[in-house]
Formats: sequence, structure tokens, C-alpha cells
Amino acid sequence: MIGVSTTGIILLSKYWGIERFPDSWPSVMIFTLWIGFLLVTIAMQRVAQIALNNRKLTRNIHRLAITDRLTKVLNRHGLREILDRQQHNAELTLILCDIDNFKLVNDKYGHNIGDLVLQCFANTLISASRSSDYIIRWGGEEFLIISDSVGTDSIKHYTEKLRLAIQNCEIPFEEKINITASFGVAFLHKNSTFEEV
Repeated sequence: MIGVSTTGIILLSKYWGIERFPDSWPSVMIFTLWIGFLLVTIAMQRVAQIALNNRKLTRNIHRLAITDRLTKVLNRHGLREILDRQQHNAELTLILCDIDNFKLVNDKYGHNIGDLVLQCFANTLISASRSSDYIIRWGGEEFLIISDSVGTDSIKHYTEKLRLAIQNCEIPFEEKINITASFGVAFLHKNSTFEEV
């Protein structure tokens, strides 16, 4: 317990406007314990608030570490976390999407417009995919979708839906920019690794 000297108590009592402080030691001890309890309570509340702030900061730092800054989808670090969680639980479908002739967009319109195309592409994938799917920026203009759907017919239908959504993607630019994408599909089985696929 925190101890407070008699002189300190007298000074505190004068500071708080207490004219006469009782001379009996029990009263002094009670007052000392009360001050100690108050200080410990304040310190504990402050420590709890710092711990809460640290948890929030840690979550934010983690989110930033696994998110692509430009497109706001997961990056390769995020992919690694997904694979570590999912690999042994279920079969997964991997859909690789590549924007066709993206270098020509950068060459003709510049990298700022190329960034707009990437953002529109990522947003289109997000809106056209299912909530259970993961969208990852694999690198450059390549994106990866991880889905738990493994049926060939349903994957064909799904990729066609994505292709049409990308084809209709409207880039916020004064000149119409048409984008298309190519798709590749692979299946990650329970006993296989991502590197093998």
C-alpha cells in the first residue's frame, strides 16, 4: 500500500481546504489508506486504458501489414495467414486474375490512371465475389481469389460472372478505358501445399 507522510497529509488537507485535521492516528491512517486506494485506482484505470489502446494499435498495425495500400485488398502476407488457417481444413479453389494489356494502360495514360484501374478492378472483384471469398493482390496487375467452392461448373459460372463484371467496370476518367482480364483456376487439395499448386 502507498504510504503518505503526516506532513504530506497536512499539506494535502490544507490544499483541499480542510481547516483542522484530526490528531488521532486512526483517522490519519484511514485518510492515508483512502489516499493510497484512490491513487492505486487511478493508476489501474490508466494502465487498463493504455492496454486497450495498445490492443487497438496492434490490430491496426496487423491490418496494415496484411493489406495492399493501393487497392485495400489483402497482400501476400494476408495470403500466408489465410493459407495457414485454411490449408488443413478444406479444399480450396484458387482463381488467378490478370488484367489484360495493363502495361499499355500505364504507357498511354500514366501510372496515376493505372492506379485507378487497379482500384476499380479490385473493387469490382470485391463486389462480384462472395463474402466468404478472399481477394489478394498477388503482385502488379495480378489478383488471386481464394474460394471454398470446388465444383468445376460452379467455378466456370463464377469466373464468367467476374469476367463480365470487370468488362463493365467504369474507370472514373474522362476517356472510356475498357479493361478485360484473363483467369486461371487451380485446386488446392487437403494434402497439397500452395507451393505445389
